[in-house]
Amino acid sequence: MNAAPHDIAAAESLLAFWRDAGVEACYEDGPVDRTYVAPLAVKAVAKATASVTPINARAADAVS
Repeated sequence: MNAAPHDIAAAESLLAFWRDAGVEACYEDGPVDRTYVAPLAVKAVAKATASVTPINARAADAVS
C-alpha cells in the first residue's frame, strides 16, 4: 500500500521544518504525547467495620 502523495509531501514539509529549526537527532524510540495529562488516581474508600460484642458481655454490663 502506497502513501498518498499529499501525505508524503506533508511529511517532507514537517521534517524540513524541524531541520530548519535546528533539530538534528531523535532521542527516543517512539513519539511521546507531551500534552497528555493522566487522570488523577481514585483513592479507595475505607469501609467501616462493625464491632462485635459477645452477647454475654452485654448481659453482664446490664446487670453490673
